[in-house]
Amino acid sequence: MSPLRTTLFTTARQGYIHHVGFDSATSAAGTVHHAGTGRSLWQAKKSWG
Repeated sequence: MSPLRTTLFTTARQGYIHHVGFDSATSAAGTVHHAGTGRSLWQAKKSWG
Protein backbone atom coordinates (compact mmCIF):
# COMPACT_ATOMS: atom_id res chain seq x y z
CA MET A 1 0.00 0.00 0.00
CA SER A 2 1.12 3.54 -0.63
CA PRO A 3 1.99 5.68 2.40
CA LEU A 4 -1.10 7.84 1.80
CA ARG A 5 -3.40 4.83 1.59
CA THR A 6 -1.84 3.35 4.74
CA THR A 7 -2.33 6.65 6.58
CA LEU A 8 -5.97 6.90 5.51
CA PHE A 9 -6.66 3.31 6.53
CA THR A 10 -5.01 3.79 9.91
CA THR A 11 -6.91 7.04 10.50
CA ALA A 12 -10.24 5.44 9.58
CA ARG A 13 -9.57 2.48 11.86
CA GLN A 14 -8.59 4.73 14.77
CA GLY A 15 -11.66 6.87 14.15
CA TYR A 16 -13.90 3.80 14.21
CA ILE A 17 -12.36 2.58 17.47
CA HIS A 18 -12.66 6.12 18.87
CA HIS A 19 -16.37 6.28 18.05
CA VAL A 20 -17.04 2.80 19.44
CA GLY A 21 -15.80 4.13 22.77
CA PHE A 22 -18.83 6.45 23.02
CA ASP A 23 -22.44 5.55 23.74
CA SER A 24 -24.22 3.39 21.17
CA ALA A 25 -26.03 6.24 19.42
CA THR A 26 -22.84 8.24 18.98
CA SER A 27 -20.99 5.09 17.97
CA ALA A 28 -23.53 4.32 15.27
CA ALA A 29 -23.35 7.89 13.96
CA GLY A 30 -19.56 7.70 13.98
CA THR A 31 -19.57 4.42 12.08
CA VAL A 32 -21.87 5.85 9.42
CA HIS A 33 -19.69 8.96 9.20
CA HIS A 34 -16.51 6.94 8.70
CA ALA A 35 -18.17 4.59 6.23
CA GLY A 36 -19.29 7.62 4.21
CA THR A 37 -15.81 9.13 4.40
CA GLY A 38 -14.23 5.89 3.24
CA ARG A 39 -16.65 5.66 0.32
CA SER A 40 -15.91 9.26 -0.70
CA LEU A 41 -12.17 8.60 -0.60
CA TRP A 42 -12.62 5.44 -2.67
CA GLN A 43 -14.64 7.33 -5.29
CA ALA A 44 -12.07 10.14 -5.32
CA LYS A 45 -9.27 7.60 -5.79
CA LYS A 46 -11.17 6.12 -8.75
CA SER A 47 -11.59 9.56 -10.32
CA TRP A 48 -7.88 10.28 -9.85
CA GLY A 49 -7.06 7.07 -11.72
